[in-house]
Amino acid sequence: MRDFVYWLICGLMLVIGLVLMAHKAFAATCLMWPDLQSALTTRYGEAPVFVGRGKQLGQEVAVYAAPQGTWTLIVRQTNGLACVLGAGKPGRCWTQP
Repeated sequence: MRDFVYWLICGLMLVIGLVLMAHKAFAATCLMWPDLQSALTTRYGEAPVFVGRGKQLGQEVAVYAAPQGTWTLIVRQTNGLACVLGAGKPGRCWTQP
């Protein structure tokens, strides 16, 4: 349970930080959701650590991360298209004392 809370807090902090830094000029990579999800899990070994629903017509924001520290921030549209807003390595999370 503690690991779940840790990754939930980590994902939430990452999403908030990256969304605030995102700029409309960023050239996002977009694929259909099943294709992007497959690439994240098989190619990068990432799994979802946070998923949240946005206010804009049901968009979902998700953070995928791998144990080695890589992470990917995506937005999934209602039409099945998913776009990468940011990715990187290494990542780390902070927890409250």
